Amino acid sequence: APAPSPAEQAARAVANVAGVAPGPAANQSPANQSPANNQPPPAPSAPPGMSPASVERVLGPNAPPIADLADLAARKLALLEFFHRAKDETLPPAEVLTHYLVAACDADHEVAKRGEELLRRRCVWDTNRPTVNLEDPAIVSKLYRAFLGDPESVPVESRANPASPALKLRLIALMCRSVAAANAFPHTVQAIFTGLYGAGTNLRMKAAAMELAVWVLRHATDSQLAQAAPLLFSGMIKLLDGETKGAAASGGIAAGGVASLRGFCYQALG
Repeated sequence: APAPSPAEQAARAVANVAGVAPGPAANQSPANQSPANNQPPPAPSAPPGMSPASVERVLGPNAPPIADLADLAARKLALLEFFHRAKDETLPPAEVLTHYLVAACDADHEVAKRGEELLRRRCVWDTNRPTVNLEDPAIVSKLYRAFLGDPESVPVESRANPASPALKLRLIALMCRSVAAANAFPHTVQAIFTGLYGAGTNLRMKAAAMELAVWVLRHATDSQLAQAAPLLFSGMIKLLDGETKGAAASGGIAAGGVASLRGFCYQALG
């Protein structure tokens, strides 16, 4: 059977994160679908942004368990120090961008502080002489892969999980500085709908996703918009008609965030 088109891939991803049951795949009729009691076994656990195979590759196949959080933080700081000592010719800034972004969002204060420091020092994108080109398709691809994780076509053992919520916010901030990121359909739609309707989302994440939606609608080419706009339009309508009304009725702090979210919706639709 032919591989699904980018539009079909985006529609399926939107259906998953928006809570809509997608139809059967083109090569799978309802009669051929697996019954509920024949589901595959649960995937091995791995932290956000990693796969079981990458965890084993980092720790080693027979590595002893990490003693405590202080031991884990020490290992992370040692890796950051190794990256810091490597010259740009050996380890270009673009190669360590995602590593520094992950470190800057770490739960350990010292790791986050060091990651933020190295990120600002080595990975510069908003000057006349940037060390990281956010219009580079390879970098854009890394940003979206970190955000979304790997697709289901990747074997479970090698399938990277999506980023943590804190890292997703940092990634969206970079995507909203890149015209190339606005023209990366279907990843654009998948990232926006994950931020709006994905598991564990909140008002701050939804606002960031709407900011990305506005960026995409402003900077995507006509051919990209022809594919993305119908999906984005349906998402904006759902947000305006459903979720924001219920939160706004509750008043309080949430109402202010909802008002901002609705403003992003109208800005995108306008």
